Amino acid sequence: MVASRAGVSSATAYTYFASKDHLFAELFWRLLVSSPGPGITGRTPEERVRQVATYLAGVIAGAPALAAAVTKSLLSADPEVHRLRLAIGALWIDRFRQAIGEEADPDLLETLAFAFSGILLYAGTGIAAYDELADVLDRVVGVIMRGSRVGFAGPLTLVPGDGLLDDGVDPRSTGPARVMGQEDHDLT
Repeated sequence: MVASRAGVSSATAYTYFASKDHLFAELFWRLLVSSPGPGITGRTPEERVRQVATYLAGVIAGAPALAAAVTKSLLSADPEVHRLRLAIGALWIDRFRQAIGEEADPDLLETLAFAFSGILLYAGTGIAAYDELADVLDRVVGVIMRGSRVGFAGPLTLVPGDGLLDDGVDPRSTGPARVMGQEDHDLT
């Protein structure tokens, strides 16, 4: 069907693309690389990353049918799709690095790319509409850039008695976990 809509035979289409997933991944890649990127004007790294995320969300929201098709396609085991998946992730990381600066923590960049991939899946599965991505991403980027706890910097370590667990259970134990207020629900 895709080939006929493009006015070519299936044989011709498969000469250039290994699969329909490869075709959609290639189209998505071309959409991303053809977009010039946002004019980054924010004063802080957080403001600049939010600008990039909002811009990329707008690019994706501008092509919702392609975004929906590529969500499934990017999960394909096709080697050509794998190559493009890596290129797309690298493009996102490069855009975030440009926003933060060359000194950007590689773990932060990977986290941002992971969040961006996740939000694409989030919309592709119908949990959110593509035109809602910018708002969702803005909140997600804010949490990532500020950390998950106000005024907290560094890795989160759960320790007995820190208020995150209700009964002093060591989070590293293999016993049943309980969340504050959920004493009667075994979460293991």
